[in-house]
Formats: sequence, structure tokens, C-alpha cells
Amino acid sequence: MTSSCDAVLQTPELLREVLLHLDMRTLLTAAQRVSRQWHELITTSPALQQTLYFAPITSASAPATQNPLLSELFPCWFREEESGRKDANTSKPVLIDRKTFSRLPMAEESRRHAFLYPKASWRHMLVRQPPVLTLGRWTTNHWQGGDGHNIEIDEVPDGLRMGPLYDLAQHWVRRVVSHFVVFWGPSAVDAYTACKEKKQLQALSKRADLTVLRDMVAQCCGESPDEQYEEAFTFPISPGQGDN
Repeated sequence: MTSSCDAVLQTPELLREVLLHLDMRTLLTAAQRVSRQWHELITTSPALQQTLYFAPITSASAPATQNPLLSELFPCWFREEESGRKDANTSKPVLIDRKTFSRLPMAEESRRHAFLYPKASWRHMLVRQPPVLTLGRWTTNHWQGGDGHNIEIDEVPDGLRMGPLYDLAQHWVRRVVSHFVVFWGPSAVDAYTACKEKKQLQALSKRADLTVLRDMVAQCCGESPDEQYEEAFTFPISPGQGDN
């Protein structure tokens, strides 16, 4: 029995099949510390990298699946707020603002360093398999004289990863009177009641794999930065990233 097990563990093809049955967190951490062989296999195998949401699944027939680990760490980006009924169509997207950030696992003092580590693995993970290739962005500015809207669709050829999505969201809610909502499809827009331009938002969600809506109130004077918020949740802003 021992020799048979050893043979399996020493054969990359068979070991890969065994590792594919591990949960995502174990595959990402403990399994890679077993040996150099395991680490090399996990980090180079296309199938295992797809399982970890580092490499994209290219099959058009594969069912769309949200990243389960990111769903756990950043729930409001991925889950919809339940209305209390079993009918899935009654769920609605969750509004995300500064208070939402303060409830994230990364807000815990004991975990913050690991989350903010520049090479943290979560930042490089795809948010979905097959990957999100187009990101729709709708920004509404509420001015004293009326509302202004800006609509863009970003192409993401290599797939949308959590790092850029997090940075975009965190930068958006630096303003006190600002929030955003993530829509994973047209049905999520149907359940959202706080947008007057629902038909246009619905059309955008049909053109993009993922849609984010930013809603902000323009201030007549500049806001003082919240140093505690900035220290807790801000990564260095990439060159060229503006307040869009």
C-alpha cells in the first residue's frame, strides 16, 4: 500500500488529480509547503492554476462561477442581499461604502498586514471563471444643478482580477458621500430600485460581463482625508489611476 501511495505521489499526472480534490484554501497554502515538488506542480499546472483562479478557463461552455475564496473575503462584491424569501429573483445588490470596508475580514488588526502585503495572492485572482473580460462602469454625480452620468466599458483581455477591482472601489469610497454597487448580470439590475435610469443600466449590464455603479454627491469644498481609513485599506495607487 505504501509503495502504491508513493508511486502516486511521485507521478505528476496522478498527484495533480489528487490535488484537484483539495479545497481552494488548502491548495493555495498548506499543500504548497509540503515539498518543492508539490509547490512546483501547483504553480505550473494549468489545471491547478485555473482551480486557484490564477489562470483563465477559456472554454465558452464552462459555467460561470464566482471565486469562492474572494466571495468569503469580500462578500459584498460577490453576494446579493437576501430579501428573506426563497425566490432568487427577490434578492438585491448590496450597497458598498466605507462602513462596508470596516466590516471586511481585512479590517481586523491581526489580519491587515497579510491582506496589505503587496504580493498578496488574492490581488492576482480572477473574480470569476470563465473570466470577466469586460467591465461596465457607470458613475452618477449629484450636483446642485442636477445629475451627471459617465458610462464606460473597459476591456480586460486577461480577465478581471481582484486587485484592480478592489483598488477602484476603495478609491471611489474615499469620498464620504459615495457608494457603489456590483451587478453580476441583468437580473441584478432588475432588483435594484435606487437608479432612475434603470433601462440604460440594464443595457450596460447586457454589454458587459460585470457592471459597477458609482453614486456620489459632489461637494462644494474639498474633503479632508480620513487618515485611519487610508491607512487601513489603501494600496499605493497605480500611475495614471484617477478619480474616475
